[in-house]
Amino acid sequence: MNLHIYISNINSRYKLGNATEHTFRGDLQQLFEALLPGIKATLVHSDL
Repeated sequence: MNLHIYISNINSRYKLGNATEHTFRGDLQQLFEALLPGIKATLVHSDL
């Protein structure tokens, strides 16, 4: 994934009208992993 694809993906999801923060996390994870070889991005839940 590159930045152009990332922006296109999140724009498409946003246009659906029901996007939340969680909607975009998968795309952001893929972008980080594509731009930073050797990095495995994960979601950490916090109960704070």
